[in-house]
Amino acid sequence: MKKKVAKRAARGRKTGDTKRFWTLGVVLIVALVVILFMQYYTNRNTVVAQFNCDDGKSVKAVFHTGASGTVDLTLSDGRTMSLPVTASAGGARYANKGETVVFWNTGNTASLDENGKTTLKNCVTKQ
Repeated sequence: MKKKVAKRAARGRKTGDTKRFWTLGVVLIVALVVILFMQYYTNRNTVVAQFNCDDGKSVKAVFHTGASGTVDLTLSDGRTMSLPVTASAGGARYANKGETVVFWNTGNTASLDENGKTTLKNCVTKQ
């Protein structure tokens, strides 16, 4: 009698362990799928370009071409900034609210104006 009870208890533990294993597996798979979809939808409207400029300077630009229309800049001096797209007759123009910082991009060239001075000149994408 004791052997039968012990066998049932052991089977119950195995069944419970199996259910927990499958539940954990399903949760992990769902979490992975959600993360992958988030990365896909976050990055699908993103273009990254690295520009080399005069005087040994450079700028990395991450263009967000979706509804937000912004560019995230990382300058060779370590500064970072995010600028929204603004009206432009040709090329792409990004500027802060007071237009004290303006980033211009046309094709594979770019420049950065800060407080009325061009601080990054003749920037060309790396080949």
